[in-house]
Amino acid sequence: MEDKIANDRHITVSRLAAETGLKRDTVHKIIRKDLKLTKKCAKYIPHELDNFQKSRRVEMCSFWNRLYLQQPRVFWSLVTMDIPV
Repeated sequence: MEDKIANDRHITVSRLAAETGLKRDTVHKIIRKDLKLTKKCAKYIPHELDNFQKSRRVEMCSFWNRLYLQQPRVFWSLVTMDIPV
């Protein structure tokens, strides 16, 4: 099943069930729990972030935290889209 998904990221649960002879629920559980995949934009992708994505997320959170600590009015105007007074 993992090979089928790797070869066609757009494959459906119904099609996998038909090709393997398993029930749809069983196929869905295998995909989510065993293979740890989720479907985004009709394409199966890994459910977990890779190291680059994790470090990028930390980087962006640190940036927003610094902005909040240094210029809270600017930060809140961005969050609320209000013009600072």
